[in-house]
Amino acid sequence: MLPDVPTAGKSRQAELTPVRKRGLVDEVVQRLERGIRNGIFGVGTKLPPEPQLQAQLGVGRTTVREAVKVLAHAGMLEVKQGDGTYVRAKTSTSRELLERLSRAHPQDVLAVRRGLDLEMARISTRARTDEDINRMSDLIARMREILAAPDLGANEFAQADAEFRFAIAASTHNPVLVDLSTSFSIALRRLSEQLAAMPGATEMCAALHERTFHAINNRDTLGAQEATTQYLDWIASKLSELEGDPAAT
Repeated sequence: MLPDVPTAGKSRQAELTPVRKRGLVDEVVQRLERGIRNGIFGVGTKLPPEPQLQAQLGVGRTTVREAVKVLAHAGMLEVKQGDGTYVRAKTSTSRELLERLSRAHPQDVLAVRRGLDLEMARISTRARTDEDINRMSDLIARMREILAAPDLGANEFAQADAEFRFAIAASTHNPVLVDLSTSFSIALRRLSEQLAAMPGATEMCAALHERTFHAINNRDTLGAQEATTQYLDWIASKLSELEGDPAAT
């Protein structure tokens, strides 16, 4: 059991059950959201420290951080630097979008995401800061580390892939694009892990992300959109392979 959480008012005993070892970020999001909606974490309540959430949910630091980030973008949580994370609201319209996306066919989601990602790539080349570039560079390096480490696998790479796409969204400094990108990323997370497990997929994905990164770094709008198109075309072709489409082979 998690201990009682400090609150602005009275809060119930916080009870979160562990997520399975292969649990995804969206599962953690759902657990935390359920706790908020059920009153385990009341509005004004401060969430337990990050290590405590990791231990109770059975997931890593990055997973907890991304889940918190999703709920913060959805307006349910507020992260106060140097203080902690607080519950701001019990509901979120962003979660309704996520639920709708999770029911849609992946190819349909990809078709809509294409326009979103191309627009983010365009804006990023103009709006990105040195800090954004440093973050993307770190994630490219992380992908290369994962490729070189035999003990790290598809899940770790899929996580780095998702964080890189989020970094591009964040570099637009457009909160609406960030919210939409987060919803699409979570909806396609299972697909990302399946793709990352395919032979040669992680190497290709890393190479395509590097092209996008270099174009954004050079403020090359056309190059960034071309690299993004190549990445999305590749994702679509791999999805067709997973679905057994003969035309994709």
